[in-house]
Parts: sequence; structure tokens; C-alpha cells
Amino acid sequence: MTRFLVFAVTLALAISAFADKGVNKMKINPRPKEPHTTFQTGGGYDPTRDIRTDAVIQYSCINDRMKSWMDKGYVVQTMYGFRTGDDYIKDHRDEVQTTADGTLHTCGPGSYYMVPTQTRIDAAVDYYRQAIKNGTSMAVPEEPEFFIQTGYSESFKKEWQAYYGEPWQDQTASIEARWKSSRLKAFLEYRMVESILKESKKLNPEVVRAVAAHSAVSYYNWGIIYPHYQTMKMPELQEMIGQVWTGTARTPCKYEGKSEERTFEYGFLEYSALYNLMRGTGKRVWFLMDPLEDNPDRSMDDYQMNYVRTLVGSLMFTDVDEYEVMPWPERIFGRVPDGFATVIMNVVTMLGDIHNQKESALDTGTQGIATFVADSMGWQRGEPNASNYDNFYGMTLPLIMKGIPVQVAQLERTPEPKYLDPYKVLVLSYDIMKPMDAAYNKAIAAWIREGGSLVLLGGKDAYNDLPEWWKKEGFASPHLHLLAALKCPAEDGTYSVGKGTVIVRSAPPSYYASSKKAAAEFRVLVAQACGKAGLQYKEQHYMTVRRGRYVAVRAFEEPVTLKGTYVNVLDHGLPVIKDPQVAAEDLGVFADVSAMLADKKPRLMLSSSRLESSSETAGETRLLLSGPLKTKSIARISTAGKRATSVTVQDPQGKALPFEQKLEQGTLAITHDGLPEGVAVDVKWK
Repeated sequence: MTRFLVFAVTLALAISAFADKGVNKMKINPRPKEPHTTFQTGGGYDPTRDIRTDAVIQYSCINDRMKSWMDKGYVVQTMYGFRTGDDYIKDHRDEVQTTADGTLHTCGPGSYYMVPTQTRIDAAVDYYRQAIKNGTSMAVPEEPEFFIQTGYSESFKKEWQAYYGEPWQDQTASIEARWKSSRLKAFLEYRMVESILKESKKLNPEVVRAVAAHSAVSYYNWGIIYPHYQTMKMPELQEMIGQVWTGTARTPCKYEGKSEERTFEYGFLEYSALYNLMRGTGKRVWFLMDPLEDNPDRSMDDYQMNYVRTLVGSLMFTDVDEYEVMPWPERIFGRVPDGFATVIMNVVTMLGDIHNQKESALDTGTQGIATFVADSMGWQRGEPNASNYDNFYGMTLPLIMKGIPVQVAQLERTPEPKYLDPYKVLVLSYDIMKPMDAAYNKAIAAWIREGGSLVLLGGKDAYNDLPEWWKKEGFASPHLHLLAALKCPAEDGTYSVGKGTVIVRSAPPSYYASSKKAAAEFRVLVAQACGKAGLQYKEQHYMTVRRGRYVAVRAFEEPVTLKGTYVNVLDHGLPVIKDPQVAAEDLGVFADVSAMLADKKPRLMLSSSRLESSSETAGETRLLLSGPLKTKSIARISTAGKRATSVTVQDPQGKALPFEQKLEQGTLAITHDGLPEGVAVDVKWK
């Protein structure tokens, strides 16, 4: 962290000639002790990509590239992908994930998804040995993914023989073969991550050990195997980057019979699954969002609209203040219009300040309702009996579309003390996943007896016939095992269990995604469960979160009006708005500036550049602002009723820089070109 402070002081000293008073009067704004913001890039330092976060994720272990960022004051984190290119597979074709017809599975030309063989593990460990030698602060393997349709390569067949002690089986031959294939894929991904993190800890215990992966909601929908819970429990793992962005969150999902993109709602569920996977473990979770996503064919309006939807979704989780603010700035800056680039930097600056905002509050519909994901959710998503993913939507979207922030909890964590304490109502179905231990049912039953309400749906699923623990205990399904633990009959009804309630419906959860009528029926069930648990059921047409002075809004069927005076973070001009209104079906992010406008001295309200140092008095405002080269930066300053007698904007060499100024609504907006080494803004007031 010393490197950050030195860099900030250097910036301040570089403009000492511009100030009438000594630099020691400037207040330095150092980086936090632990990074809270980062971004991902493959190349060495580039001033057009210098977005002034706390850290940078280098997709490289090359010393010169890493050092180029370190020399600019960045904490360097190192990423490694589970895919590889043409050069490697020339001699290792059998290690590529392969489909039944022999197709090598790729993520586009020259990017192959690999079976995590020992050869691949050795290559990854060597990569991190080099990165740690070169001074990385974090080892973060990313996207450990095995696809449901692959599993036919010679390397996978050998792994099957080694793991199960029997010849490989075609995964489509039976539900048991599918189950075994998926569990093996999960084990192989786990083994590779574990090997990387164990070696990293051995080489340098001070290096933070993390993994970056999509949410369970995204992976299992897309037919990708990854053991989220098992990896989270890995002793070597300390942090996780939850890879949610427009490309995952815009996945069409079914509500009231219509399968459409619902980026905020889907993104919210993704972030929820990641948050509740890590909640209370002491292991940090980072949230990713992406201003541009992978698909190069979208319009700029589309990119920006959906970027905002994931941003607002991420802000709803008030315990999280670590963000990967974007991947690949090299594909963003220089491509997006100037106004969009400035908005992105408005957001980056805000996210860098979120950890300083100590108070938070949610204004939503009923809180305290949850459903589940589990690692096994990914194991029954392929032929011969792929589970219906509409089951998940039927248990979530009818609530979230009415402003109710249903949470996505991790089933395997139910036996942990206090894990279920935040919830009064649980919605559960084993039609889309299986509990891999009877302890999960016992924990849920105990929670109900203490006063919780359970809505239990479905019960008929092909994977009930697996030779798993419930069969050994004499039950036809884990659903029936749970009902037996609750001493409830296996038929529709509402039953009292201890201090709690169980509402049983045999309809599969997918039914509640099938029509408007079915969605309404589901909400009636949940309202009934809330009533039994002493929880007031409330729908509303918006969800709002306040993170200190920042407010994010998702409006549904009606507009939402905020009271007070705000700066619009999502406008490149940072306009000041009194009582802003967010239109129906729209979103907004604002900074509350009411207190600043009431101050007796001028104040910097918001800037798209990072504030490196400042001095704010009644007679003068001096700011050192740093931002990426070739990006327009704006700073909005309250005037406190004063008149600006002079405004200067200079580079570190004292050269005057072009700028624009605009006085409006008791504020002064100064627009200038960004410089990573800092721009000195000096305003004298009378």
C-alpha cells in the first residue's frame, strides 16, 4: 500500500508550483489498505487504460508487463484461464473438451476448453510460480468450466477410469451415467483450482488466493459444471470474483409464460447466489460488471442500458463493496462514444467510494424470503433427462418482478449455525437439484420447527431414482425424506410443524413460470407463508438501495420519485436534479448532494476522475484529479453562493490545459481531458 501513497504524494508535488500555498496543506487521498476496485487487462501499462482503480488484474505473468503497472502505483493481481490456444493443442488434442461427434469445444477460434488433466495443472502451477516470483499480490484462476455436452475425449475417459475404477460410460446412456459424468467434471475443476491455490500458498502465504467464476444461476442454466460450494469450502480459498455481466444477465428467462431478457432481475439473482455462497465465511466476494460485454454486435444504447441494469443489481447487496469494475478496457475506451466513456468513469469513481459509505438501507417489497441453488443443480442438466430450468424462474421471478428481493441461498450451507437466520420463508424444490446429504433436510426441518415457513414444490423428477443416500435410507426421493422428517403427508396442503408451517404443492415450480395466473397463484402461496411466519407480505413497484450518499433505483410498472437534490451519476454531464424521477421500467443511480449544497464553503460533489488530493476552503478549491488519457473528465463543484474569480486547469508541468466551465444551479461544472499523472484544478472564490 506504500506504493499507492508515494504515487499520490508524487502527483501532489508535481503541481506544487500551481498552488499559492504549500503542498503540505493539500489533503492526500490514499488508496485503501486493501484494494476495493480492480479491472482486468492482458497488456502492459497504457495511459488510455489507466482507470485509477486500487488494483489491476493482469492476464499475464510476464515480469515487464506486471512491473509496468506496479511502477504506476497499482497492486497487481494475476489471472489464469482454463482455456488454451492452437499451439498447445497441436500435441495435446486429446485434452480438449470434446462432444459426442468429435467436435472440439471452443470459445471462438483458437480458444479451446480443456479437460483439467495433470499436464494442464502443471502448466497452471508453473504460470503462478512465475507470477509470484514477479511480485503478484493475488493468484486468481478464472472460469474453471466443464460443459455438459462434452466428456468424450480420451483424456476424460482416462480420468473416469482413475476416479471410478471402471470403464468410461456415455453420459447420455442413463441418469446415473449423466450424474457420474457431471460429478467427475466438477471434481476435475476443483482439483485444478486447489492445486493452483495450494502451490501459491506454499510459494508465498502473503499472496491472496482467489477464484473467478460465473454464478451458479448462470452456469447451471448454460449447462456448465463448476462446484461453487465445494470450492468455497476449500481452506486455501480466501476470495472470489463473481463474474456477472450483461452477457450472462441478459439470458432470456421465463415469467408469466414469456421468455425474455430481464437483465436487472436475472443479474440480481446471480449476484444474490454469489453473495449468499460467501456470506458470513470471512472470505471476500467481488462483483463484476462490464460496460460492453463480449458480443461485438450490440448497439451502444444496448450496451449502456444493460450495463446499468447489472450495476444497479450489484449495488443492492450492501455488504459487498469490492468490484471488478470492468474487464478489458482496451476494447472499451476508444470504441465507446465520449459521453459513454465519461459515464463509465463516473461509475468507476463511485464504486471506488462505496466502501467509505458506512450507512445503507434497502427500500423493497418483503425481505426475508429465499430459495436455493446447490452444486448438484449442474449435474442433472443434460440428456437423457435434463431438468427444466424454468423451475428456478418459477420460484423467483414472480416475486422479484413485484419488487420482492428473493434471495438465492446455498443449499449445502443449511446445516451451518445461523445460516438460515436471515430468512422467514423458504421456497424449495428438489426437481432441479438434489440434497447430497440428509443433514440438509434435517437442518431445514429444525428451522421450520423454530417458526419458519417452507413452500415445498414438485416432487417428481427422474433423478430421484439415483442410488443415493435417500434410497439407502428407504425413501423414493429426497422430497419424501424431508416430508417424513417433518411428519407431513405427501399430499397438497398446509401443515403446522412445531412453531412453523409447511405448504406443500405437487405442481412443479416450472408451472409458476408458465402464465400470469400461475405467477399470481405462487405469490398467494408465498403471502400465506409470510403470514404464518409473522412476516408482512408487501409488493411494490420499485426497489431502491441507499449506500451512504449514493442511491440506486429500479422502477417496475410505475415511475419513482426521489426527494432531495442529487447529481445524476449516469449522465456524462453530472447534472444537478431536484426530486429526480425514474420512469417506469427504467433505472437510475444518483449521488445525494443536498448536504454539500447547504455547506458554507464550495465542495467537490462528484468527479469522473479519481481525487488524488484536495484543499477546499471558503476562498479556494484546489483539486488533483487523475483519469485515463483521451477520456473526457468532469468535476462538479458547489459554489456555496460564491462567484468564481478565476479557474485554472494545468498539467503536472504547469502547462495550461483546455477546459470548459458551466455555472448552473449553484454549481460549477469543469470539463477537461483526463491525465493519469494528474490534472490540477484551481478555483478562487469571492
